[in-house]
Amino acid sequence: MKKLIGLVLLLLIAAGAAAAAMYVRVHQPFRGYDAAEQFVDIPQGTGSVPIGQRLVAAGIERARLFSWAETARRTADAYRAAMA
Repeated sequence: MKKLIGLVLLLLIAAGAAAAAMYVRVHQPFRGYDAAEQFVDIPQGTGSVPIGQRLVAAGIERARLFSWAETARRTADAYRAAMA
């Protein structure tokens, strides 16, 4: 029984460390360009995926982080539509 409790405690600590690392990584500013400012022209009516591609190409956004955020947004939209 003590081994099981120890294993569960170890898994909880590992999960907490992973969550903390993810939190820090997501909230850490990203700057993949050298200038003081970076401007990106986005035409009116452009969808979210092409906007993300432009931001990634300009070095403003991380590709993986944008992909995760877009997936979360789509999942939330689908959930809201199913509940309506």
